[in-house]
Amino acid sequence: MPGNGTKLAEAPEGIAFSAKVMPNGESRSRVSHPETGLSASITSTFESRKAYGWQNSHRHASGIIETYVIQAGWLVVARQDAMTGQPLFVLYNSGSVFTLKGEEAHNVYVSHGAVFACVKHGSKEGRNDWVPTEDFDKVVKPLTEADFIPLCHKA
Repeated sequence: MPGNGTKLAEAPEGIAFSAKVMPNGESRSRVSHPETGLSASITSTFESRKAYGWQNSHRHASGIIETYVIQAGWLVVARQDAMTGQPLFVLYNSGSVFTLKGEEAHNVYVSHGAVFACVKHGSKEGRNDWVPTEDFDKVVKPLTEADFIPLCHKA
């Protein structure tokens, strides 16, 4: 009879695990393979009424791709238009699956009650390469739901 595996007290060699509460109140748990840049995280704002808002704007220089799976709630992705530098907004509802190319600056607004997974994959250099884009943060982080929801394209 096949077993269900062996429960480990800690992550095996080559695998990292982290769990933290982010500045916008979201809870995030991540398992990753740091040498290759592959990671999978589960993020939730379900448990706290005060947990929602913008994450931090960033891009990925080595081409990491982010694939999102929304289990509950909704997300808005702001991508920086390469020509104008202005944000382009897309609203994704529960049940959506979408992928972002990592080279362009982007940010994600997480609704209250959201639960989603993000898989980072495809690094050309075999590592995680999160590069902050503070200039894009200055544009999107001051925006409230009332500001950006009317500008959203629906996925």
